[in-house]
Amino acid sequence: NAFVHFDGAFMYHLPANNVEIITDPKTYIRGFRYNGKVDFGDSEVFYFKDLNGDSIYRGASRLEACLENISILYSMQEFQQKFFDNGTIFGLVLTTDNTLSQVAKEKTIQYWQQRYNAKSGGRRPIILDSGLKPQKLSEQNFSDLDFDVAMRTHSERIMTAVGVPPILLNGGNNANISPNLRLFYLETVLPLVRLYNSALERYFGYDIAPVTSNVSALQPELKDVASYHQTLVNGGIITRIKVS
Repeated sequence: NAFVHFDGAFMYHLPANNVEIITDPKTYIRGFRYNGKVDFGDSEVFYFKDLNGDSIYRGASRLEACLENISILYSMQEFQQKFFDNGTIFGLVLTTDNTLSQVAKEKTIQYWQQRYNAKSGGRRPIILDSGLKPQKLSEQNFSDLDFDVAMRTHSERIMTAVGVPPILLNGGNNANISPNLRLFYLETVLPLVRLYNSALERYFGYDIAPVTSNVSALQPELKDVASYHQTLVNGGIITRIKVS
């Protein structure tokens, strides 16, 4: 939600969280109340909003659709950090045929933590006695902690929700940087600009169009421009004029 106040000479941005829309059953909107104190008429403020399936007055955040994905991403990163901070070892349990006293158990656990801690090397050989035998408890390994596929999937869902093409995540070489930047403007930036332009056109009554000629990402390649004009000349659509 974006609200703009026009006082006849200048435009002022009103933070959406502090703006209340005063509705009217006949005129749709009667006015706006800013910060609970200042009232504006319906002709003093224009605004534009994102989509919302529950209200015709205010837009809903796109991030609401992917809050669960964001929460899962944070949880995975927090788990990774705590796992390595604690020096945990995956899937290992010590078994013995003997019955150990509580004191022996505590000493064995303490000894194992000191000598086979991932933070202090984790590869130090250990001699097991008293019938102790290592046994795998899980088939997981450290590479499973990357969550690479899951994190990429959640990231793509978040990007899709906010309108960013997920293909931009994979644009890591010189061959596709330019097309991906152009795609970012066409699919993400310009739709927001069109919302703003539409609000301005409706409020002021003039045709307004964004100037994109100085946006380098939206300019065609010089090679394509040269080929385009050459085709027009060879096809007779454009003729050469010799200037003396």
